[in-house]
Amino acid sequence: MNPVQSSDYQDTESHSSLLVQNYLKNNCLMRKENFKRRKKNEPV
Repeated sequence: MNPVQSSDYQDTESHSSLLVQNYLKNNCLMRKENFKRRKKNEPV
């Protein structure tokens, strides 16, 4: 296997996993924000 190809492949792998991590993190943050807002809007 060509070393250049293999390093390219690894780069792509890590990049996509980073994207997934970012997506999940943002999703989690949005959920938390929505949860806070919902709690605020509820009448006590």
